[in-house]
Amino acid sequence: MKPKRVLLAALAAIFLWHFIQLASPQSSPVPGTLNGTVVYGYDGAPIRMTSIWIHEQLGKANFATQADSSGSFSIQLPAGHYFVLVGSPGFAPYSTTVWIKAGKLKKLAVRLRADSAILQNN
Repeated sequence: MKPKRVLLAALAAIFLWHFIQLASPQSSPVPGTLNGTVVYGYDGAPIRMTSIWIHEQLGKANFATQADSSGSFSIQLPAGHYFVLVGSPGFAPYSTTVWIKAGKLKKLAVRLRADSAILQNN
């Protein structure tokens, strides 16, 4: 009977340790990189100075960057799961989720569409 209790206690401890590890954000000393381009969906022209907001899924951190004159952006992020929102005046917002892995490059190609509500009011 005693060996069963020891085994159950050990299994419970391992399960608890794994649960805590999964629930807590893992900050890796080596960041990953989110690289991307933002273009107009109609003709592929770059959209410069577009805002990119990045929110860590567990709500622990927020980041922001901006596309350059060629519509390109790059930002280093701790490894994790992120919600990405891309916006520029006159265009409908774009959102997606990405996984960033330590030391790895994640590419994102964003094609924005003209905001039809703005076009209808002009």
